[in-house]
Amino acid sequence: MLKSQINLLAMGGIIFLIGMTILTLLQTERNNFAYGQDQNTTNLDNTTNSMSNSKFTVTLNGNEQVPPVITNAIGSASFELLKDKNILHYQVNVLDVPNVTGIHIHQGKKGQNGDVLVNLYKPKENNIFNLGNTSIFQHGIMEKMSQIDSSSITINGNTQSSLMISGTIDNLDLKGQLEGKQISDLITLMNNGDAYVNVHSESYADGEIRGQIE
Repeated sequence: MLKSQINLLAMGGIIFLIGMTILTLLQTERNNFAYGQDQNTTNLDNTTNSMSNSKFTVTLNGNEQVPPVITNAIGSASFELLKDKNILHYQVNVLDVPNVTGIHIHQGKKGQNGDVLVNLYKPKENNIFNLGNTSIFQHGIMEKMSQIDSSSITINGNTQSSLMISGTIDNLDLKGQLEGKQISDLITLMNNGDAYVNVHSESYADGEIRGQIE
């Protein structure tokens, strides 16, 4: 009788140990699965952030100027960091600014004015060689290819002008506080909301339309 009880206790202990082992294995698998899910989410977030941090868009209007400007002019801009991470491609579209005198990236947060960081378009300072629809802008010893397309249309007696420019920005284009620095420093300002695009005209030398880079 005593021997049977001992055998039952021993068997019960073995069953208990087996059960605990199975529970431990299940818990380990569950933890590993959860960890894998967290890692996948983190990797996805990092990929998304990396992609969003390399592309920027801008909406330009007079209300963004400091102080605001009453104008019918509007515009848009986009920036994309190219694969080598050292060149930033840009395109700017402007509507109803008849005499554009300059388009720049400035340093400054929304509601603040700041210094010029990059000249995107300043015809009075650039040497322009027209080759069909393509122009070469010469600065220093380096030549850059930029496309310029300007036109005007008349609707109900009102003439509206349009301007589209596109090109690239490299380290040599950086000015002001970024002079001598890297494109990555400009990207950091963009990501932090510390840069904006400003379109200047003969009527508004300090800027007619503006937009924060986001």
